[in-house]
Amino acid sequence: MNKRIKQTLKMAKKKFQSFGFSEEQLSKLLDSGERDLVLELKKLKKLIENNSPNLLEINKSIHGLKGLLLNMGNQKVGDKLTEFREKSSLDMEDLKEIYEYLKLDQEV
Repeated sequence: MNKRIKQTLKMAKKKFQSFGFSEEQLSKLLDSGERDLVLELKKLKKLIENNSPNLLEINKSIHGLKGLLLNMGNQKVGDKLTEFREKSSLDMEDLKEIYEYLKLDQEV
């Protein structure tokens, strides 16, 4: 499993426990969060690996992933994605940096 997913699930569990969710509720929230993270990371990986990357779609994917990460308590990675979204335009170096930062080369 991708390092960012493991890291985020650990943070989410701690965050959700602080809200007093039951173990059953926690399990459902974490399963849903993991599913959504996997789907969004796979989507972003595919978009970046495309020979002609669609920067609008990549930006949308980064936005969705950023929100998911922040909601699950992974402020550091969410903030990093915010930095990319605030750029006026992304170039190939940015895409490479995103790919490496999110460890998209790992199994998602």
